Amino acid sequence: GHLASVNSFPFVTWSMYGMPESGDPFVYEYAGILQSGRTTPLVPSRLMPSMAAARIVSKLYRQIGSVNSEHDSTRKADLLTQHWGTLVALGKLHIRKFPDDPMEAIVVSKTIVYLHPQPGVYRSASEVLWRVNIREAAQ
Repeated sequence: GHLASVNSFPFVTWSMYGMPESGDPFVYEYAGILQSGRTTPLVPSRLMPSMAAARIVSKLYRQIGSVNSEHDSTRKADLLTQHWGTLVALGKLHIRKFPDDPMEAIVVSKTIVYLHPQPGVYRSASEVLWRVNIREAAQ
């Protein structure tokens, strides 16, 4: 049944419906450049169990946020090195799983989805943040 009073349960109050986000949403995308020259999305769930993949995706997101918000150049370089290490590890997993066309590099992009674009404007825009060469970084 329904609650007769909010005092009936020891729960905090919460809104049943979410609030709309302000601004345009964005996503980080990871593309693998294969030895053949083909580009393929880097999807961690294809390389490991789904729970581990979800943790890796969250970690990558947090790492990029930390890199982008850091103002100290030395600390920023350290954070970027950690992020690249995570990407290299994913690249190595991809190489082990798909050895016939090994991954050479990973390109990280930020894509903004415009919710209310002006006429004649694309609904999204991507910018490349960085490229990590797997074989060079692995040596």
